[in-house]
Amino acid sequence: TIGDREGEGSSLLNIAQALGATGDFGQAQDLLRSALAIQQAIGNRWWENRVWNELGVLALLVGDWAGARANLERALALSSAIGDEAADLITLLNLALTARGEGRWAAAETELRRCLVLAQRQADAEGVANCQTELGLLYADAGAWESAETCAASALATYLALEMPAYAVTNHSTLALVHLH
Repeated sequence: TIGDREGEGSSLLNIAQALGATGDFGQAQDLLRSALAIQQAIGNRWWENRVWNELGVLALLVGDWAGARANLERALALSSAIGDEAADLITLLNLALTARGEGRWAAAETELRRCLVLAQRQADAEGVANCQTELGLLYADAGAWESAETCAASALATYLALEMPAYAVTNHSTLALVHLH
């Protein structure tokens, strides 16, 4: 009503994220496409990047690996072009999850290692822990128990130091699996 196209596009993104979280993927995708069109029309590359990433996440959630990869690669190219390293970090993590979902273990590890280096360079403790958590899961899936334990223990310590105990659950589970084996 007030003509705030950027606000409209970002609101559509937020509503789409909520719908995706409740499992309404079709409506979420429609809203994301609308948000993308708005952000592209007004030339807001920062928000456009967020929408591409969210389209990738949505595809990831439904197991559309090719769609996830295509959307996330567009997001990564855009975040790199505008120099948004925080967005690079999130997108690399999502690309790694896509590779893992595709069963491309080496690619997932490579992308997670890139993600980890970027998080360390940014001094982003939560980002480091997120990457270590995913590396721990990847190594556990591959039966590389020592590496899984190292990554999960490190991530767990970081999450507890950051007072984020809910994020520690996955690492507790990974460590339990390691000790079981």
